[in-house]
Amino acid sequence: MLKMPTFVGVVLSLSVVGFAQDPGVPPGCVLVDDMVVPEEMAHGESGYSGTAWPNGVVPYDFAAGVSSLNRERTRTALAELMAVANVRFVPRTTEAAWITFQNSTGNNSYLGMSGGNQVINLVNWDYRYIICHEVMHALGFVHEHQRPDRDTYVTINWANISAGAAPQFGLSAATTPNAYDFLSIMHYSAGAFSSGGPSISCNAGYTQFQNQIGNLSYLSAGDAQGLVSRYGAPPTPRILSLSQTSAPVGTASLLLTVTGERFTAGDSNPLGTPRTRILWNGTPLTTNYVPATGQITATIAAGLLQTATCATIAVENPFPGGGISAPVPFAVGPTSCPSLVEFSLNSPAASLTIDGQNLGSAYGPALVVRKVPLAPTSLIFQTSAPGSLADTAIVPALPVPASAGGAVTPGFQAINLDLASPGLVFLQGGAFGPALLPTGPWTLGFAAPPPPIVLTAQTMVVDASLADGFRLTQAAALEVPIFDPCQSGTSLMLSDDSFVQQSLGFAFPWYGTSFSQVFVGSNGYVTFLAGSSQKTPTALGLRSLPPAIAPLYGDLDPGSAGTVRFLTDQSSRFGVCFTGVPAAGTALPISFSVIADAGLRVSISYGSVASAPFVVGLAPGFGSGVLFPLDLSTGPHTIPGGSVPHEVFAPGAFDLGGVSLVWTLTSTGVPSGVL
Repeated sequence: MLKMPTFVGVVLSLSVVGFAQDPGVPPGCVLVDDMVVPEEMAHGESGYSGTAWPNGVVPYDFAAGVSSLNRERTRTALAELMAVANVRFVPRTTEAAWITFQNSTGNNSYLGMSGGNQVINLVNWDYRYIICHEVMHALGFVHEHQRPDRDTYVTINWANISAGAAPQFGLSAATTPNAYDFLSIMHYSAGAFSSGGPSISCNAGYTQFQNQIGNLSYLSAGDAQGLVSRYGAPPTPRILSLSQTSAPVGTASLLLTVTGERFTAGDSNPLGTPRTRILWNGTPLTTNYVPATGQITATIAAGLLQTATCATIAVENPFPGGGISAPVPFAVGPTSCPSLVEFSLNSPAASLTIDGQNLGSAYGPALVVRKVPLAPTSLIFQTSAPGSLADTAIVPALPVPASAGGAVTPGFQAINLDLASPGLVFLQGGAFGPALLPTGPWTLGFAAPPPPIVLTAQTMVVDASLADGFRLTQAAALEVPIFDPCQSGTSLMLSDDSFVQQSLGFAFPWYGTSFSQVFVGSNGYVTFLAGSSQKTPTALGLRSLPPAIAPLYGDLDPGSAGTVRFLTDQSSRFGVCFTGVPAAGTALPISFSVIADAGLRVSISYGSVASAPFVVGLAPGFGSGVLFPLDLSTGPHTIPGGSVPHEVFAPGAFDLGGVSLVWTLTSTGVPSGVL
């Protein structure tokens, strides 16, 4: 059942109560809501999981009578699915199995690949996510509420379901193994097939989703993860051609059109799939998607075309898309980019990588290696041109406060990581200019500096064989971005005594076990493995939680006021920010934030905190670990491995307002100390 705006005369599906044989449905199959499935699947729990399309390749065509506009809308929907998973929709030629999109009085699809010609019927062509919904069925996915584990998250109110519609709520194996997704475009709405009252109710801890289930406004991150679980991660987008690859110096702004593969129109909803964007030297430009052609366009401002340079054009599908394409050179001025051999990346003559990473392409901006502050970093130099003068520069993209860093190379050259003005630091004490580097590899190790910073490292080699006499290699760049969940986090819909599951996009180690999901609880803690609505701020209460980070465990009520935000960098850290959230039954605002860096630390910053009982601490979960009480206003403290470090605060005794705590972790996520 598809949740839709109300339209007079619109038929949402071709379901037939009692499963009478529908025209066009093959023997042995029935139409259950909007899915053509084997007959046995219509009668209770089924192990049928739908046949996946080999290698994710799905040939398709259109029936006669489908307008050019509706064909364009369909291709736009297919493009979004291709941007988030390794599926590929190709116009059918002679393939023996394919999909035909056709006009109908309802929306429905076969479940999985049936073999031969299978039809997707559509009436709501102007709703992209209805098309995506039906194509997801064809890719082998049933409705989210039919997952075998659904009773943990929702309750089916059988008494409220229309006569004969019970099979629409049967369990099936044809679901994603990922976390339950209330926001999935495959989830029924609360009133689906209702004879009165909700047919689906979200269970305790998930009631904030009651009015959100049945989403058909955007493709959720969970939908993308489901596709990836079955068909693999999405390839990067690909540039096939540019409308032009050069421009004279002084050119006014120009419109660049990029033709390529796996471009998507995306969706404006912040929870949806972002639009493919064009990058100029790694910087995103305002990008438009052209539905009629599948191309993307962006205006290159005149200010970028005033100096002769070899720029690069790349395209990016941000998460959950496949990332950044290989770059294509764009010459400004009389410069001819392909002839600039000195810009080769990590050439045999000289190379420089960060933690061994480099772009591996002849042109383009450096691969960005993202780090958190204090993370160990290795800048690895390699030269193999004996007798040639060579030197390396580190160029910060942003002003950076001075620090006391520094090192000496095997060739006794000094490197200064203070990064103060003029912001160009050579591997040489004091003077600017090339100096002989030692032949062979050597490594400079240092701790990543405070944010925000982007360091691009380049090596120059004097080479008489080149026309201009030198070779300049572009290498990896180090980025330490600002990470602030209070400013950039996604707002969570938390009611009193509830929790919300969030995907991290990476494996976070905690007390020796890695987790890819977290549960943000309304009562001031983050748990792993399972959520909790527990509100007993005692030492034993903390110890009994699932594996937990408890910045401020108490009885809080974000459902009455304030905001809770969540942020992940999809790489190594996540953060949660409570702003103006009151203790239950009060109007006094409480604010704090926590940022967890994988295998490094958990940082907590407290704002104003009202008088109420609280516990601050960490726990391995479910009653394990020895209680280890602390006075967090003094320190530093060393923490025994596997313990439950904590401090209990009586009402009015909280003394950490305006304070920042740093819990240090081992590489496996075991707390080792607090600063």
